Amino acid sequence: TRHNTLQGIPSTTELRWVNWLPNGAHLFFSPIAKVSGDDGVAQYEVTRRRCEEAGFDFIGTFVVGMREMHHIVCIVFDRKDPDSRRRAHWLIKTLINDAAKRGWGEYRTHLSVMDQIADTYSFNDHAQMKLNDKIKAALDPKGIMAVGKNGVWPKQYKREDFPVLMNEV
Repeated sequence: TRHNTLQGIPSTTELRWVNWLPNGAHLFFSPIAKVSGDDGVAQYEVTRRRCEEAGFDFIGTFVVGMREMHHIVCIVFDRKDPDSRRRAHWLIKTLINDAAKRGWGEYRTHLSVMDQIADTYSFNDHAQMKLNDKIKAALDPKGIMAVGKNGVWPKQYKREDFPVLMNEV
């Protein structure tokens, strides 16, 4: 199945690995970096160490594009076990901080950590987010489309008023 997936051939069996644990659920941690052996080894070492620290098996895949490397780390946890959920949430938040310190950005994520990831793109006093906010205000002045998606909130909302709580993950 995996060889088909990596060729772009869809499958309904691809996500069976979530059944690795009873009541399996998953979060993806997906940093990107330049294509280099040093970055690949560093990402592997950081993510594996953190997975082990949180008590999870490491499941990771590297996909190399023309100018970037995607590292897809699958955090599989028991969705009915509060401790497993807590550790999974701690792990993804910690990995996001670890990656940001090394200059690795995320290319996709779970809704519960979109704001955290948006905050990691802080170059030039968060110039990208300021631009996103202006575009959002111009195109959606009532703030009704995709409220908070990717960390972009309408002016009339405060993201702190709409947390995705850890026990909802």
